[in-house]
Amino acid sequence: MDTRLPDDAREARMLADSVLADFDGETTSAMLDASRNERLESALTDAGLAELMRSAGEGTEQPTVTTAVLTMALAGSLFARPFLGDWVLGAQLAKLSGRELQAGGGSRLGLTANLRDVATGSETKVVVFDAYGGSELLCVDRTEDGTRPTIRAYAIPSMCEEIEHDLTRLCTMVDGLTDELSTWSADIDTEEYRGWHTRALTMIAADAVGVMEGALKRALAYVEVRQQFGRPIGTFQAIQHWAAEMAVSVEASRAVSIRAAWSCDELDWREADYWARAAKAYASMSAVSVAEGCLQFFGGTGMTWDALPHLYLRRSAFDAAILGGWSEHALAMGDELLGETR
Repeated sequence: MDTRLPDDAREARMLADSVLADFDGETTSAMLDASRNERLESALTDAGLAELMRSAGEGTEQPTVTTAVLTMALAGSLFARPFLGDWVLGAQLAKLSGRELQAGGGSRLGLTANLRDVATGSETKVVVFDAYGGSELLCVDRTEDGTRPTIRAYAIPSMCEEIEHDLTRLCTMVDGLTDELSTWSADIDTEEYRGWHTRALTMIAADAVGVMEGALKRALAYVEVRQQFGRPIGTFQAIQHWAAEMAVSVEASRAVSIRAAWSCDELDWREADYWARAAKAYASMSAVSVAEGCLQFFGGTGMTWDALPHLYLRRSAFDAAILGGWSEHALAMGDELLGETR
């Protein structure tokens, strides 16, 4: 595998970085401001990046790689709109049904209450992931052997409990799904669903990588100006070693996530699934550690609500939980290597 990005993926990332640079902020209030995020969404749409992600990179040399690098860019910018839940996961899951996608999106992924798996229609509590602007919730029912999956769509109730773990993504809890909320269902191909699940793991890993990139970038800028004992703390060897260790974690997470995305484009889903699990496992382990370390660089300021480090830490912890964390995927990888099925 050539670890260099394809030209169109690199160009898409450069375009995204150019757009995002005009919407940067230094406080929680600025980054979560509704006007800022609405204008940023419009700018991404005008640049064609929203549609590129919504089509899963269609028309590019390696579509999943392109989508992954764009996900990294948007996550690092703390874009508080449902690009992952709507443009990527929700839209592509709905597309498996063969139905026309709703104009402007609207399909959202349903997760189990512990966030570890895609919800079924029989769950007593379902988390609506990236709920902002969503109109329908997608669950997937499966037989015991995992075959013959069925997508079931439900109208999202207007009154739902908000989950405030991740302030950059609105997630809500639906207390039981009823037949009255059901809107449509469709049987889908087992292989296609497993391929979607593999890409979903890859994209969540990419989101975690973007969070690490954004957190470390801000932390490194801060240690150049924060002074102790009459000089910037970035000149202290202990800080430099710590920063270097975090940079290694970011680069390793990025490499395995791009490898997983490449596998989705170039390999059978079974081979790609191994790399997607590797990316999700490693990124889940690294993202929280890096976000916590970056928060420490800010000292007491990092613990305040309006400082940005806690936004990265919250998002990294949420990414680590979605569709399983380090332990689940490491065990699954071990089982595969040993020829066992968990």
